[in-house]
Amino acid sequence: MEKQQIVISGLGGQGVLFLTRILSESALLMDLDVITSETHGMAQRGGTVISNVKIGGFKSSLIRARKADILFLLARENLDIHSFYLKEDGIIYANTNKPGPYKYIDGNSIAKRLGSLVVANLIILGYALKDGKLFCSIDIVKDAIKRITPSSKLDLNINALKYGYEISKKNNLL
Repeated sequence: MEKQQIVISGLGGQGVLFLTRILSESALLMDLDVITSETHGMAQRGGTVISNVKIGGFKSSLIRARKADILFLLARENLDIHSFYLKEDGIIYANTNKPGPYKYIDGNSIAKRLGSLVVANLIILGYALKDGKLFCSIDIVKDAIKRITPSSKLDLNINALKYGYEISKKNNLL
């Protein structure tokens, strides 16, 4: 497994930290080295949140400019703020219905149909997993979700992940 650097950008309440935890737990399940960091300053719900996930033998938790392999944009409005992290051949997975310099899916609309806006992050993750560029598989991520999700939210979270994965396959969104 090669090293991978992932930036997750969103707003407070969108599940940036939960997505970070899922990816780090997935790495641990695969017996991979993982380092994470987060920055949310004094932001409350709705403020900008960013986290870094580094898979492989890294020494520092921070991702430098133009070094991220993948950028998850849970809030499209953060594109201008955090796109400088992405390396030239990196991939952006954006939660939006607007075309741009990224692969996109309207996770918010799908999450509303599933009954909970908070699972948009898992829809985006499922969508990205189908692309095959992440270090892990959907089965590993499902196992990670099962380990860290309260039983009352487990079905919703797994269904959101699978929905993002299946809709990207069905509609050739990638």
